[in-house]
Amino acid sequence: MVRADLDKSVQLLPAQEIINSGKIYIINDLLFVIEKWKGFHFFDVIIRDDLLVAIGENGLYLYRLSIKKDGIQASHLSTVKLQ
Repeated sequence: MVRADLDKSVQLLPAQEIINSGKIYIINDLLFVIEKWKGFHFFDVIIRDDLLVAIGENGLYLYRLSIKKDGIQASHLSTVKLQ
């Protein structure tokens, strides 16, 4: 494929539901979720020291961690569903 054809084949679309997720990559502050046979979704994320990102069977889960007298507490903040 020549560069001009590649440029024509790439589209930036509005947010869409992830239907058939594949591999997940984190590069710097970007999270990429591969959509099988379609392309990829990307999210601009800032992961601070007090945040935990967990990958489960049905999605990505974001938690805020805080240190308490009896241990570490994780408070659920958000879920990105993957289907």
